[in-house]
Amino acid sequence: MNPPGFAQQGRLPATAVTVIATGEGDARMGLTTSAICSLSDAPPMIPACINRRSPVPEPIRANGCFSANFLT
Repeated sequence: MNPPGFAQQGRLPATAVTVIATGEGDARMGLTTSAICSLSDAPPMIPACINRRSPVPEPIRANGCFSANFLT
C-alpha cells in the first residue's frame, strides 16, 4: 500500500465509539468505549467494558442506570 493510501485508511475508525454516561445536572459522568455489544433484546441489555479504576462505575452503580450513545 502506498503512503497516502495507508494514511487515508488510518483515518477511518476501526469500530464505532460509544459514549456511556450516567447522572443528572452537574453530577453527570461519562466515558467513551468501543467494547460494547448487544446481549439481549428481551429485556434489552448491553454489556459495557469499563476499567474498574475509572471513576465512572461507582456513579453507574449508585444511579442504577446509564445511557449508551453510539457514534458512527
